[in-house]
Amino acid sequence: LALIGLFTLGHITFSLLSAFGFMQIRGSLNNLLTPIIILIVAIYSLLTAGKIAKGNGLTAMGFVTLSYGIIHGLAFLPFAKSIQSMQTTDKVLPLLEIGLGIGLGQIAVIFALLLLG
Repeated sequence: LALIGLFTLGHITFSLLSAFGFMQIRGSLNNLLTPIIILIVAIYSLLTAGKIAKGNGLTAMGFVTLSYGIIHGLAFLPFAKSIQSMQTTDKVLPLLEIGLGIGLGQIAVIFALLLLG
């Protein structure tokens, strides 16, 4: 759950920064960074499977998860640009709804997998 929280924090924070014009990233760069982060997580998971005591190693995986949340949040730049002309208070709610919806969806999938396993 901590990793989901870090992802959601990065996603919401950088979606908001994009919506208010503080962050800019080219779509092609974002499209390149997304699979690179996924590859890093996959390699890290393969190399550390069964080697890390419970509770240790959250720092490295947490950093990568937060980074992926940031990149994923920046992927919403086209949506953020479409709402830049809206009033400040009107921008926040749609982005929070999207970010929290993604986080809640991830939690639902985790719980479903735990119930099945």
